[in-house]
Amino acid sequence: MFSIGPKDTELELALVEYRQSFGETTGTTFLARAAEADDSYGKKKLTDIQKRHRLQQAIVWARRESEIENDEIVRLHAVVGTVSEASYECGYVLSSMLLAAAVGWGDLPTRINTALLAGSAAVSFEKWQAAKTAYVDCLESLRVLLRFFQTDEAEVLRLESGILRTWSKIRERLNQSGELLDLPDDAAAYEAMLEHVVWNTDFGPSNRGHLPQADAMARLAIRLEHFLEVQNGDSLQLAKAWAARRTSLAVPDEEEEEFAQSRCMVTCADALLETGSYEAALLIYSAVLDSATGTDKLGRSHVLINQTMAFYQLGRNQEALTSFETIDAKTLEDLAGLILIIKAEWARYLAGRYILNRAGGDDLEQTNNLINEAIHDVAIMVGSADGRTGYLRGLFVGQISRDIAAILALNRYSPA
Repeated sequence: MFSIGPKDTELELALVEYRQSFGETTGTTFLARAAEADDSYGKKKLTDIQKRHRLQQAIVWARRESEIENDEIVRLHAVVGTVSEASYECGYVLSSMLLAAAVGWGDLPTRINTALLAGSAAVSFEKWQAAKTAYVDCLESLRVLLRFFQTDEAEVLRLESGILRTWSKIRERLNQSGELLDLPDDAAAYEAMLEHVVWNTDFGPSNRGHLPQADAMARLAIRLEHFLEVQNGDSLQLAKAWAARRTSLAVPDEEEEEFAQSRCMVTCADALLETGSYEAALLIYSAVLDSATGTDKLGRSHVLINQTMAFYQLGRNQEALTSFETIDAKTLEDLAGLILIIKAEWARYLAGRYILNRAGGDDLEQTNNLINEAIHDVAIMVGSADGRTGYLRGLFVGQISRDIAAILALNRYSPA
């Protein structure tokens, strides 16, 4: 399928064919938006700056508003290949938007495959920074897959190896050295990670709580591990910079802006806790708890449980007990019987209660039975939905199971 002359771009032709084949679907709407954003033939007479701005707007729309179905994202992969035969720019535009859509609406395998596609399209069009961004996203996804899901480890490592070989060529074009996951120095790195959290977080009235944060937290922990261990970053300086941005962080949720900002801050603190940066995590948890509107009651319970674990890891047992006793356990237990996400927090509470020797006589076996019962109920969420929702539910269950095992492994405290 090729265009003759300047009348129709490859994306406009593809839209006609797609509509004829599949009718009006979320994929059709998506392809129409891509055709509108594209100016590969110069028909719209846009400057390079205007082109970039127009594409960036389309990318944000794809992430936040397109509501494209996972199957449609996969189907549009073939369209990228078709339009790229005649115009690398068309392939680049569509694949860039599809990667953003995979972030917002796709499952993890779709996001991995879309990132590979977007990286390849960007290389073909010689958009080296965009290629790097796509391959970073893919590498993160592969590591999330390996960490939290049953998968073919050899295949994941093979894909990683291929990405890193491609990166060695891309970095020459960018005149960069170092590794693919390297971040800029100091303040620029801090801001880049904050933007990363916002991009990977779902906002809006139907996305409260910690399930919509699961992907953002998992990816940030991966980036933090690299930043702290490979680049020798300073976790306390990082936390101070993040805490200072708590009320100025740009989030796409104007109705509950401060609440949304604090959710992102909690994600940052949780990732610091995950990487063993306990003092840094405490700094952010304290800032969130001091805010009048930073958390709701259940979000506060999550923060207090994790604050407790940070104190405990630092050997500050009395502060850990004080933090833990502030939790509204009765409300948490009552709501755990009604809402699965809260039941997961209740399981974390039980694990914390046991290691702090506040289990009311329960031994480890009894505590494990209570926790396993809660996790069994929460695990019902796995496989209960498609696309990003299904992925987030599976990831959330994996994170909760991992958290609880880590908490119970800490059991060392004996009351005076």
